[in-house]
Formats: sequence, structure tokens, C-alpha cells
Amino acid sequence: MCHNSGLLSKLFRTAAPVLALTVFLAWGGSAVAGDREDARALVGSWEYQGFLGSDFELKADGTYLRSGLTGEWEVKDGKLVIKTFLGTTKSDFTLTPDNNTLKWGGETYKRK
Repeated sequence: MCHNSGLLSKLFRTAAPVLALTVFLAWGGSAVAGDREDARALVGSWEYQGFLGSDFELKADGTYLRSGLTGEWEVKDGKLVIKTFLGTTKSDFTLTPDNNTLKWGGETYKRK
């Protein structure tokens, strides 16, 4: 019986790290794929739906243009990440199923 116990222990020591790595890669891979899909859906020009806001454009190369200023953007972990000369902000966002209405930063934008 001791022989089986040692064999099971070796098997567990070998299989546990492989299983953990597999779970980690599967989880991380799906998050990255979702971020890429969201980023593709966000590319384009967006018009502010309010009184004192500004329109902006998110470009496919990861840059943006807003009020004459440029910077970088990406979707990471399901959040819209905007990088400016002042720093980086991460915000939740939602898109309607038709990808024509964006809610971000407490504001609403429509695709131009």
C-alpha cells in the first residue's frame, strides 16, 4: 500500500502544476479574446449626446483624437484604458448590441 501512496503523490506533484497552468492559460486567453472583440467594436467616431461634451475618435492603431488632443487607448480586462500626457484612466463601458451607442464615464455617445 505504501508503494501506491508514493505513486499517487508523485502523480499529483506532476499533474497539479500542469493543471494549474492549463486553467490559468484558458482563463487568460478568453479575457484577451474578449478585449480584442470589444476594441474592434469601439473603433470609430463617437458623438457626444449631451450639452457640453466633446466627440472623439478611437482609431484601430490604438490612438485616439479628442478635442484636438491625441493619446493611446486599449481595452484591458474589460475596461477602456485611456493614456494621456497626464496619466492613465481605466473605466467601465457598455455598448448596445448593435454597437452604435456607447456609455462611458457616465456619458452617452452615438456612433457617427
